[in-house]
Amino acid sequence: MIVDFAGVPVGGRVRIRNRLGSGRTRDVMAFRVARRATDDSRIPGVLSAGLPGWQRSDAVRVREFAFRAGRTHGHHG
Repeated sequence: MIVDFAGVPVGGRVRIRNRLGSGRTRDVMAFRVARRATDDSRIPGVLSAGLPGWQRSDAVRVREFAFRAGRTHGHHG
C-alpha cells in the first residue's frame, strides 16, 4: 500500500478504513502528519524476487477473495 501525504497539512490525519467492516474491523490504521518532509522514495519495478512457486494443491486451506471498485455503503471504494 502506498499512502500519499502530500496534501495533508502538518497535524492532519490520514485514516485507512475497511468500509465493509464495523466495530473493531472498521478502523485499520491511522497516521498523524508530524512534519513536512522530502520524499525521495521510488516504487521499485519488482516488489519481490526469488519467491518460491506455489501450487494450489499444496494449500492446507484455499480462500478466494473478490475485490471490486464502486459505491459501498454510500462511499466510493
